[in-house]
Amino acid sequence: LGGEVVTMCSKMMMTDGSVVDFKPADLDAANDAITAMASTGLRTLCIAYVDLKTAPGALPEDAPEENLTLLGIVGIKDPIRPETREAVRLLRGAGVVVRMVTGDNVLTATAIAREAGILVDGEEGLVLEGPVFRKMSQKEKESVAVKIRVLARSSPADKLTLVNLQKALGEVVSVTGDGTNDAPALKEADVGFALGIAGTEIAKEACDIVILDDNIQSMAKAVLWGRNVFQSIRKFLQFQLVVNVVAVSLNFISACAGIEELPLAAVPLLWVNMIMDSMGALALATEPPSPKLMERKPFGRFAPLVNKEMWRNVIVMSTYQLIVCLVLLFAGEDLLNLKNKGDHHYVVLRLNSVIFNTFVMMQVFSEINSRKISEIAVFENIHKSPVFISIIIATVATQVALIEGVGRSVVGPAVGFMNLSSTEWWVSVLIGTGALPVGLVARLMPIKWFPGKTDEEADKEAQENARAAQLAAAAAAEEEALSDSDVSVTILNARARWKKAKTFINAYTALTAPMTKRIAISKKLGRGSPLQVDDGDGPTDDLGLGISSGLKPKT
Repeated sequence: LGGEVVTMCSKMMMTDGSVVDFKPADLDAANDAITAMASTGLRTLCIAYVDLKTAPGALPEDAPEENLTLLGIVGIKDPIRPETREAVRLLRGAGVVVRMVTGDNVLTATAIAREAGILVDGEEGLVLEGPVFRKMSQKEKESVAVKIRVLARSSPADKLTLVNLQKALGEVVSVTGDGTNDAPALKEADVGFALGIAGTEIAKEACDIVILDDNIQSMAKAVLWGRNVFQSIRKFLQFQLVVNVVAVSLNFISACAGIEELPLAAVPLLWVNMIMDSMGALALATEPPSPKLMERKPFGRFAPLVNKEMWRNVIVMSTYQLIVCLVLLFAGEDLLNLKNKGDHHYVVLRLNSVIFNTFVMMQVFSEINSRKISEIAVFENIHKSPVFISIIIATVATQVALIEGVGRSVVGPAVGFMNLSSTEWWVSVLIGTGALPVGLVARLMPIKWFPGKTDEEADKEAQENARAAQLAAAAAAEEEALSDSDVSVTILNARARWKKAKTFINAYTALTAPMTKRIAISKKLGRGSPLQVDDGDGPTDDLGLGISSGLKPKT
């Protein structure tokens, strides 16, 4: 703003109050001062006045823009918050590209971006001005959209254009804004952040999240918790798939084998369902976010809910649990020496109780395994998850109460289980703890052996598809944009080609004219028709092609 006003000045006031002419040297000195201030992040203002010999009521609506008297140039510092640079560093470490779209001039914007850590020396980062960006073609905008780090002297329309370009290129876009003019960009973005203190009501209505303290550090926290929610959903799905696959497969195989008393009866299945749905969800969803979530790349727009790592864990853990349950089902009587301990019903009931108890113990340790998807240290920071620990303890305590309390009563055998001996308890717990080393082995297996897609593969494929769709749309738009001018250009091209062809035909006609004349004359004379031979020229177009035939009938 200062640079524009200073060019309107024709005079300047000195320190003693005298007014002198504003010379070109003074203009250069003023511009140098503005540049020096802007380069250090100061917003410059030029203070000037003009004497008007007009009554106050007759002043024009537009302020005068010439013959101003310069009073001085000032620089205003709008310091960034101390925590801003650290928040930007966290976001950059999390794979989030931070861009600044501002109305400041390019020097001020660049200085602020460097101070905030948005622009870093040695990294590729493009600084553009809004007017230059607006004059670019669509293809040029697409080529620089990903590289832009600072867009200075921009308008709200530039911010909206940049958002649409980023989304078209397959990026997940987040926008912050506080003004009414920011509402379209906030609405169009995948996630819109409005400032709670400085933001207008229209901006708050258009956004998805309101930052109550107007602090960029809150955005970093939002990214962290958003990733934690997504990761918690994945953990729960991983745990739930194992329980479902094993429970359904076990009872299905038992029924196919002709076993009348299924190993997991109705009441045990209800308890397993409670472990799986309610308590498992609470345990895995209430864990606090790990700072390591800000050290990985963002989840892509089309990242699979069950990725390749999860399929690996589910397949290996389900296979282990199902094999254990089937071995107990078909060979448990011999392994546990149950044949000589009572009648057939008693033996089956006791065996089913061992299978049920072992199954629950395996789910307890599988739940611990599910705390991590690809990491090996499943016990990391478990002491910081009091809810998780409480639910694990409550699950084990309830299972002991069911087996030893209800199992000793008449209710237990009626619903499908009974109390167990200390040896059977040790067998159940030891087999259950086997889920931990099995989970470790699963994480060490090559990922290429398993189905599904990794997050990186899904993101790469989505970007390629988005780029292909964008190219197809651009080609279709060019096709539809074929106008009358394009048609006229095509016709002109056709005429130019015909002109070249006509030149060639004329040359060929001139070359063969003598022979053509003799043949034509001999034929006509043979019929008794006198002829007058004429070499012809362009205007004598008796063939209708702009070419003379060389023959003209005698009139």
